[in-house]
Amino acid sequence: MNNHAGRNVLKVDTISTPLRNNQFLILYNVNVPYAYLQQDDVTRGVLERIKNLLVQDFEHYPVVYQITASYILTHSITAQSRVWTGSFSVRDNVPAQLSGFDDFDPNTFVDDSLNHLEDFEARLVRAPELSSNWVMTSVISIIFNIQAVVDSQSGILRYFPRDGRRAHRTFPLP
Repeated sequence: MNNHAGRNVLKVDTISTPLRNNQFLILYNVNVPYAYLQQDDVTRGVLERIKNLLVQDFEHYPVVYQITASYILTHSITAQSRVWTGSFSVRDNVPAQLSGFDDFDPNTFVDDSLNHLEDFEARLVRAPELSSNWVMTSVISIIFNIQAVVDSQSGILRYFPRDGRRAHRTFPLP
């Protein structure tokens, strides 16, 4: 899959960064386009797929996740539009944040995520970061920012070139 696939694609962007002591920080940004959030059964199905991916890829490693959004802002005076989106950098996600970081528990992930997504559009509109002339006009996607620290023996590193050393890849959500 193209590493520059747009926000209208159900995809996973990943980065692997080496840490000390033969460990690696693995970051996943799972992009869920707005169209997948319109019907409860479709949303639940996508959340099940995300859960299964995390169980498969991170085995016994602790995982944390945060839910953010990408959306279009329109200036109320000039009508200029721009896209607001988070990033792999946690501090850049605050204006789009729908949840804090939670520990991943496969037994509760789907229901917990559904709770975080309840009325998410209204919460974004009321976000204090939007108290200027910029107004949120539409949601593009929801993004699951997922983080885990793995050791050099983790099977997930086989997916990254150079044995996981500062590598990026994008793939469709299985």
